[in-house]
Amino acid sequence: MYVMRKPKKKKLYPIQYAFVTGIDMGLRYPIYIFNSYGHFYPITKPYELIEYADHFRDMINRAKSKEERKVIREFRDKHFDAITTIIANTIVSYCPPFSVIAVEDINYSMEWTKMIPIRELYSKIKIRANRIGISVIRVNPINSSNTCPRCGRIDKTARDKARHLFVCKSCGLTCNDDAIAAWNIHNRGYIEAFNRIYENTINGYNPVVLTKGPNISMESIIPD
Repeated sequence: MYVMRKPKKKKLYPIQYAFVTGIDMGLRYPIYIFNSYGHFYPITKPYELIEYADHFRDMINRAKSKEERKVIREFRDKHFDAITTIIANTIVSYCPPFSVIAVEDINYSMEWTKMIPIRELYSKIKIRANRIGISVIRVNPINSSNTCPRCGRIDKTARDKARHLFVCKSCGLTCNDDAIAAWNIHNRGYIEAFNRIYENTINGYNPVVLTKGPNISMESIIPD
């Protein structure tokens, strides 16, 4: 006797009509995310990969011949393909389908990004995102760490690079500087994608930081 089986239920995702995930390639955190739910995600996972990339750079610098450097570079390039894939997958995993990723259009000579093939990273983010209906836009990051995302004041003195701290002298917003950059990149991407201002940037709005534990108020992430 034939018994008709019920089809398995597929996991359905709601279409995000106006949802952006802002990505900052930071200093204290390699990747800092702010999204349209008003959530921060400081991601430290790539640090191990970045240290691995730095190890290859040291090996190349210590090489005693061109042939030795060539062999090390070839070996490094094979590993870098895996490194950029892991970082791209990590970023996209924080983004819901059918939304928008606004990623910092980075200066290729700055900080840890010069250790990895950053153009390849952008390419892999786009390929991985497009598979689940996510659009990717690159945002100009100028003054993203010096602009208050809540009131719009631009002030380079508001940022304390040594403490990775941003304090707005106008509205009093206090936050980690990488988080501020991610928030501003999100806001700029939101305007570019939907031609309107992100609503929760005014009226004293305070996002939260999401980690494996409970939600943490943004004031709690000020470094010691």
